[in-house]
Amino acid sequence: MESKDIQSFKNALQISIVYLIFGVLWIYFSDSAVELIASRDVRQITRLQMYKGWFFIGVTACLLFFLSYRILRKQFLEYKRRIFEQAMAQIKLEHHEALLNTIVNSSPDAIFAKDLEGNYLLFNTGAGHLVDASPEKVIGHTDAVLFSPEAADQVQEIDRSIIAGKRILNHEEKLTTAAGQEKIFWVTKGPLFTEEGEIFGLFGISRDITEYKMIQTRLEQQNALLNSLINSSPDAIVIKGVDKRYIVFNEAAAQYAGVPTDFAIGKTADEIFPPETAQIINKLDNELLEKKSFTEHEESMLMANGATYIYWVTKGLLTTDQGETFGIYGIYRDITKARENEQAIIDAKEHFDDMAHHDPLTKLPNRLSLVETLEIKTYQKEDHPFALFFLDLDGFKEINDSYGHRFGDELLILVTQLLRSIFPQDTFIARTGGDEFVMLLSCQKNKDEIHHIMQRLIDTLNHPFNIDETEVYITSSIGIAMYPGDTTNAEELLQKADAAMYNAKKMGKNTYSFYHPKFTENALQRTTVSTQLKKALHNNELKLYFQPQVDVHTGSIIGAEVLLRWPTPEGMISPSLFIPIAEESGLILEVGEFVLSKGCQIAAQWSKEGILHGRIAINVSARQLTHINFVTTLDRIIQETQCDPKQIELEITETSILENPNKMISLLTLIKAKGFNISIDDFGTGYSSLSYLKNLPIDKLKIDQSFVRNVTHEPKNQTIVKTIIALSKGLNMSVLAEGVETKDELEFLRQSGVDSIQGFYFYKPMLPEELERLLSR
Repeated sequence: MESKDIQSFKNALQISIVYLIFGVLWIYFSDSAVELIASRDVRQITRLQMYKGWFFIGVTACLLFFLSYRILRKQFLEYKRRIFEQAMAQIKLEHHEALLNTIVNSSPDAIFAKDLEGNYLLFNTGAGHLVDASPEKVIGHTDAVLFSPEAADQVQEIDRSIIAGKRILNHEEKLTTAAGQEKIFWVTKGPLFTEEGEIFGLFGISRDITEYKMIQTRLEQQNALLNSLINSSPDAIVIKGVDKRYIVFNEAAAQYAGVPTDFAIGKTADEIFPPETAQIINKLDNELLEKKSFTEHEESMLMANGATYIYWVTKGLLTTDQGETFGIYGIYRDITKARENEQAIIDAKEHFDDMAHHDPLTKLPNRLSLVETLEIKTYQKEDHPFALFFLDLDGFKEINDSYGHRFGDELLILVTQLLRSIFPQDTFIARTGGDEFVMLLSCQKNKDEIHHIMQRLIDTLNHPFNIDETEVYITSSIGIAMYPGDTTNAEELLQKADAAMYNAKKMGKNTYSFYHPKFTENALQRTTVSTQLKKALHNNELKLYFQPQVDVHTGSIIGAEVLLRWPTPEGMISPSLFIPIAEESGLILEVGEFVLSKGCQIAAQWSKEGILHGRIAINVSARQLTHINFVTTLDRIIQETQCDPKQIELEITETSILENPNKMISLLTLIKAKGFNISIDDFGTGYSSLSYLKNLPIDKLKIDQSFVRNVTHEPKNQTIVKTIIALSKGLNMSVLAEGVETKDELEFLRQSGVDSIQGFYFYKPMLPEELERLLSR
């Protein structure tokens, strides 16, 4: 650049010198010529001087024109070149940007960038798919819109450390999304620098590896299980590649061969076994590979320790799905002693027979042994009366889940020892299931001995078991069926004892119950009702009734509770009958979805017609609320019915909250954020925890009708009602009283501060058509 400027200077200097010489020569010779031509004529000299000046000006003007034209044209061409280069650069930049956007948004991985405050500058489509959020929703916001508060704090802390350390980091991040999904990401993050080297943000590339980690975990578990099974097997199990080198050589094989497993891996039979044994193995392998066959046979082999063993050999080929052979497997069972002594086979048979009839953990007879024993004892009918006890441990699953299966196994062993100590020595005791035991006790027709044994068992179970220095309590529910009094059939005896045990559960557990014929009737009724209820659901036979809720001060209708009814040709079936059966059978999920869908549909219709000026209250069962797909189902119903969530009040029970309070706080907060109102139904009948109640997003408490009934004559009920009202007001909740039937009850509740009531005093439950007419008026 500098050399070009010097050359330009020289050229300009040369032009100036030429022009100077030309000018000097022109002036000198032109003046001389004028004097020569004009002699001393002044006017002629003046005119010639003027013509000379014009000529000089014209010549210099022409020179100036050509020089200017040359310079300006060069500048113009340079300008056009630069404009063209800029245009091409702009097109190239746009192509690069389009290419970059296409690559970024075509990537299934999340690609993002943030500024120093954690606000997203870039958030590609792949990132949106991973966390179920659109880029438009995320850009300009922080991680708080994508993840739970704890996860967002975790991400921001990692980002700060990366920026502070000015380093690129590859790591796993286990995060909980705003929707509550737990995901694992493999993330590459690093700082973004300006041209001056200053950090202005952070970039990241993230891949969802949740499924991969699950698959990896399952594979590791499967490999561990496979290795455990292979190495736990008493048989020698070996696998070799087509090159006949061992790749699996389990502990039993190592023991038989007399060499360590690590030594055998990677070696051939010639390098491990004596020559004659290696020859047998190689010959068999060659036949398998040649014939693509499978073999089971007996083989005598000399081992490295000099001993000869007889094996039952199972050998075959390992093939891919395409039929390509990639290895040979072999299973060697030592049958030396079996061949030397046939008695070993008989002993083994007895051993396996014992295993088939006994529980391996407690060593008690199992269900197979119980059935055989019952068939023998019932064969002679009434000659030998006995009692069958069906015992089920209460809450054993919770203990297993809390302390682990080893702990649970120890508990079952201790329970077995306890049963042996409580029942007479000749009692037949069997373990028929996970936490189920059956006892057969010979007895006379009186039940005094049974009562004595049962009371002693229950009293003993009131003391804790000590396992690993941990005290644990467990109770039992026991059903008792008498032979031949209740039945002479072995299978029916078990069924009736089971029905009696179910009744003991209903009585509150930690007790026992003798069989009664009504138990069978109840079980049959439960099965019948469950079957008919499923049909009623599919045939749309269930109906919704609505009971208005009234403002206690104005008497106006401010909402209505949805009540499910089941009309049949024989009459109305009480919800107190079919709802518990629906809970037990799992049908409550379908029933609950039906009520939600129908209730939202009617609410949307009334709102569209302009007659609904309150909320429709819909009960949600504990099982329905805690189901993994509840929120998804709720969203789908709202979308299908086009119902505004603000028109719906979801009624939940206290028990559903206390099963998992922290989870319920998160779940109800999410539901509340969608616009739903939330109330606690039948408040005071459960076991409320005020420590959780204050953190729950509850809008209303509903006082159970058991406290409202005769409230004007029951001082204790008055105290409870006033306490609930005061509690509601203190927690900024509204309060509704259910079951109001008299004017005195209404006046007491109004004076006590109740906001609204529901009961027969104003309205009974009615069909939606009736309530629609009432609202229209």
